[in-house]
Amino acid sequence: MDTIPPPLPDLADVRGQALARRALEVAAAGGHHLLLIVSPGCGKTLQASRLPSLLPDSEEIDAL
Repeated sequence: MDTIPPPLPDLADVRGQALARRALEVAAAGGHHLLLIVSPGCGKTLQASRLPSLLPDSEEIDAL
C-alpha cells in the first residue's frame, strides 16, 4: 500500500531575510554546503528545515 508523504515545509513561510533565502536557493541549486552562523533566534532552524523543499525528488535507489 502506497502512502502519501506529508508536504514539506515551504520556503515561502520565511518572511524577509532575502540574503539568507538566496543563500539557501544557491546551495540547493548547486549542491553546495551551507553553514549558518548568526545570533540565536534569527531563524536558522526555520530556514534549514525548508531546504528539503527546494531539492528535487530523489529516486529510491539514490536515497538509499
